[in-house]
Amino acid sequence: MKAWLRQHRQAFARALRRIGALNALVIGIALALPAGGYALLESLRAVAGRLTVQPQISVFLDAKRADVDALSARIKRDARVSRLRFVPREQALKELAAVQGLPELVAVLGRNPLPDAFVVTAADESIEPLAADLARLPGVAHVQADALWARRLATLARLARIGLWLLAGLLGTALIAVTFNTIRLQILTQREEIEVSKLIGATDGFIRRPFYYAGLLQGLAGGALALVLVAVTLALLNRVPAIERPSSGAVIVNGQNVGALKRPAIPYLRRNLGLVFQDQKLLYDRSVYDNVMLPLAFSAHPPKEAARRARAALDKVGLLAREKSNPIQLSGGEQQRLAIARAVVNRPSILLADEPTANLDAESARRIVEIFVEFNQVGVTVLIATHDQALVAQYGKRLLHLEAGRMQ
Repeated sequence: MKAWLRQHRQAFARALRRIGALNALVIGIALALPAGGYALLESLRAVAGRLTVQPQISVFLDAKRADVDALSARIKRDARVSRLRFVPREQALKELAAVQGLPELVAVLGRNPLPDAFVVTAADESIEPLAADLARLPGVAHVQADALWARRLATLARLARIGLWLLAGLLGTALIAVTFNTIRLQILTQREEIEVSKLIGATDGFIRRPFYYAGLLQGLAGGALALVLVAVTLALLNRVPAIERPSSGAVIVNGQNVGALKRPAIPYLRRNLGLVFQDQKLLYDRSVYDNVMLPLAFSAHPPKEAARRARAALDKVGLLAREKSNPIQLSGGEQQRLAIARAVVNRPSILLADEPTANLDAESARRIVEIFVEFNQVGVTVLIATHDQALVAQYGKRLLHLEAGRMQ
């Protein structure tokens, strides 16, 4: 038994000396290509899975607001319609300015050129007949089918996955061929040694053993190298979304260095911050109450406690009576107050607001700032990014100026 183990150790040592770095590199690259491609495709599939691929139709209206309800009821009666959402022209303009990043262009338009619209979600994928029927309705100016691009993206992802498996099969076949060819070359270079060993009594197992170990070690070395290549590549790609991290210095929030946080820890940091966005980022397919309840779902509060907190937050911003309304039915100022209620429902110690008074009239803007002042008076740290310095200066709070990336 000891002799057998000693022979295996010697065969392993001989095989270890025969491993070539070039062969390991070839194997590593051959394994890394499909593995890295699979990881990237999985990321793409996760993104594509969050995109709506349900057939949707945008119905642009040429009707008065008084006729919208009747038209909405008529469309809802159609069995081919799964869901209907009304987008008023004011909301469409606000979304255009936020998504496209063109607030200055929108400001110089003078008037809102966008029409009211319905977003119709079809019950099945045969949307052409439904779109044709909707185009014939009175008060409809234009009909456009959406989500085709999302279906194409999903199809391309499936095709890419099939291509990736084919590539993996080809590279796997090439990998086997490379490994066997390498062992064959080793056998040819040691032919004389093998013949002499047989003549003096070496068994076939003894002769083959070093080559078996050589193949095993080459595969392990190539696999380890492939793992390193994929890990390094993905690590470099994962740094791309972290553009919000400071290029120098440190940002300390509640004793934590934000720039040094690992990605899994970021959601927990955000749960302790109240975030108010310029474009509100409200969910228009949910009620006012459900929008405020959303952060509480992440925090796993008991249902009764969550409901109590949500209604308390709505009452604080004066929207408790509108809890069953849809955000579309709210004015611009009310929508911003709803965003504030959602931000404070988790009782954060820090409240961050990005241009909360943009696109609001003077009275609504004043009311929004007063709400922030009220929270500040009860111990909440409030940081507002705004261009309306005159409005904020009225309340005697500290003003900081950000110029060329430096705080003054």
